[in-house]
Amino acid sequence: MKKTLAGGVILTILVLSLIKIDQANSEYLANSSLGARNGAEQGDKGISEGLSPEQPDPCTLDAVECGIDKSIPGQIRRIAVERGFNDPELLITLAKGESGLDPKREALNTNGTFDKGAFQVNDCNTCEWQAAKGKAKPGCIPDKDREDLRKAEIWTIGKIQAGGLMMWVYAQKAGLKYKG
Repeated sequence: MKKTLAGGVILTILVLSLIKIDQANSEYLANSSLGARNGAEQGDKGISEGLSPEQPDPCTLDAVECGIDKSIPGQIRRIAVERGFNDPELLITLAKGESGLDPKREALNTNGTFDKGAFQVNDCNTCEWQAAKGKAKPGCIPDKDREDLRKAEIWTIGKIQAGGLMMWVYAQKAGLKYKG
């Protein structure tokens, strides 16, 4: 019984160590050019199709698939670059401060309105809310798009580029600045 228990403990420690190593590799690839270089040079090829056994296959790691970082910050960076926005770290900081990077987060405000999504877009910015109040403006966001990371980020970029960064409470409290 004691030998079986000791063997189980050793096996558990070994498995946990391997998980830590895999997580470290994922973080390294996500934060280095290795993952992007392998993805760009190898496409969807795995170890059997061009990567040496010494190189981790980026297509098998948690947050990185074929050199593409699928984490929320990675997605925010990619969308910012696609849109020509020169300060993706500002967007990541804003989303982290507003929602903890949770695209599905909802928060009730003291005035009875709701904020939704990674960027915590308020009800008063939705097309539906503005239409109901007879105040529809160009640049509103459909309610369902607030929890869509891509659409909410594109809307947020537009607001920030138009000088609206301070509409976010976190931006005010943290003293965020847009370097555009």
